[in-house]
Amino acid sequence: MRAKDEVARLIKKLEDGSLPPEEPLFVLRAQDMFADRYVDEWALDRMKNGTPKEKILEAQALADMMRAWSPRRIPGCPGSIADL
Repeated sequence: MRAKDEVARLIKKLEDGSLPPEEPLFVLRAQDMFADRYVDEWALDRMKNGTPKEKILEAQALADMMRAWSPRRIPGCPGSIADL
């Protein structure tokens, strides 16, 4: 999901009350070189726990888009992977 679409979705959920404003969130960005792996692991775990296949496929497609993103960075380190 694109950042602007996700922000719009979250704002709508805040406005309709289905997302409490104080609920903690953790955001993974495609530039994080580990993010795709985290999404893949989530999808594998969810496969074992009954999450609808459509949601699993959506996560796997997102992980693929993250892998294709450039530049990628190590979290907390300046510059891109190409700079290392």
